[in-house]
Formats: sequence, C-alpha cells, structure tokens
Amino acid sequence: MRKIIVFMLILSLLLAGCAREDRGFITALKFYYPLQNADYSMGASYLQPELREGGGLDKSVANILNHYLEGPADLETYRMPFQYNTRAVSISIDNGIMDLTLSRGFATYSGLELTIACACIAKTVMSITGVDIVRIRADQTVLDGAEYIEMDANSVLLIDNGV
Repeated sequence: MRKIIVFMLILSLLLAGCAREDRGFITALKFYYPLQNADYSMGASYLQPELREGGGLDKSVANILNHYLEGPADLETYRMPFQYNTRAVSISIDNGIMDLTLSRGFATYSGLELTIACACIAKTVMSITGVDIVRIRADQTVLDGAEYIEMDANSVLLIDNGV
C-alpha cells in the first residue's frame, strides 16, 4: 500500500511539473523586421518574419517584447528598426487591443521611419498575442505629434505593388 501511495505522489509531481513547463515557456517566435534589401517581387512585404527559437524564454509579453526590441539576430537579412535602448515600459491588453508604452527614446522617430518601426512592432505583437489592434505610445511624450499610433492587420501590410 505504501508503494502505491509513493508511486501516485511521484506521478502527480511529474505531471504537475510537465503542465507548468508547457504553460510557462514557448519554443518558436515570429519577430518582424524590415529587410536590408527590399524585394517587392510577387507582392512581397518589406516586413518579413525572422523565426527565432524561444529556447525556454519566459512567456510574459513584456519579456518577449523586450527580447524582440533588442533587434534581429540576422543583420545581413534584416534591418534594425529601433534604437538599441528601446524598451517596453508598460503593456495592457483589453478587448483585443494592446496599449504598449515604449521608452521615451522611441519618440525620436518620425515619418516613414516611425511607420516602419510601429508596423514591425504591431505585426510581432499580433503574432505573439493574437490581439487585433496595437496602440503604441512613447513614455511621457508624443509620437510625431500624436498621443499614440494605432495599427491593425490592414494598416501594417506595407506592400509596394510597383505602381
């Protein structure tokens, strides 16, 4: 009887450990960056995913985003769209909308550079979290004169049809 109880206890601990590992860690990620050399053939997008191993990376959205904001691993294929000190300051998700506040340095971008950086972030966030809309802000300042930049799946295509 004692052996059965010990066996059941060990089995339950093993199952609890497996379940915890499955919930808390991810194995593969899609991080979107602009290409070093734009290729618009066949309607391809300027923004392409860099596939990364999660390698046991903590599944918290803030941790994943800060890892993403460090830039692409393959700098021959992808271009760094952010300053190296860009970090996620706060994140909230409600009804399919993510409000993301980035460090104040992100406010130095404007025009096309800002649009590309926001589109990369939005595509990455949508692939990681499944949210429909991403509102990007800079901490305690504005982005190119606006309180925030809002993007959804239709606004991040950035496809050039050569017209």
